[in-house]
Amino acid sequence: MSEDTYHLWNNREKYAKYIDAWEIANRDDVFNVVSLKKYPYIANSDFHKARHLYSWKTLLNCKKEVGAIKQCIRHNKGVAITLFRN
Repeated sequence: MSEDTYHLWNNREKYAKYIDAWEIANRDDVFNVVSLKKYPYIANSDFHKARHLYSWKTLLNCKKEVGAIKQCIRHNKGVAITLFRN
């Protein structure tokens, strides 16, 4: 990976106030350091091939409304992740 990949994380103190949630999981990987920093998080698995469907997903305990979803994520309340498998 290039250094550009880590730019946001390496400068997190500067940018954290602008970010609603940090990626805590992608496909099979979990980024424990996000949890240790106690940042709001989401599991943000990218999806390029059918097999990528089976990966970490975010569960939100809120109404299915844009405002409620944003609030849930920003305040990191009612947020959980689960590993979705076939």
